[in-house]
Amino acid sequence: MRTHPAFLRQGAGALLLDHMIAEARHLSLETGSGPAFEPALALYRSRGFTGGDPFADYERSDFSAVLSRPVGLARLKMTKSFFTPFT
Repeated sequence: MRTHPAFLRQGAGALLLDHMIAEARHLSLETGSGPAFEPALALYRSRGFTGGDPFADYERSDFSAVLSRPVGLARLKMTKSFFTPFT
């Protein structure tokens, strides 16, 4: 997931992640690692994601992070909407 620069730090990524959490049956994700990815990692950790094992074709790497989240946590209420189209 990548947020358009015009929407950084406004909650768009959190809104999408909260929706995925509310609808998912199992959650694992792969993202980058390092300073550029700290905002994304902080968002994922704030939603209960922790270090996980690689899945599908992913392999352990110094350049990526695999995270997972237990299912069955309380559903999050979506309180913000973003319907402005990207231009």
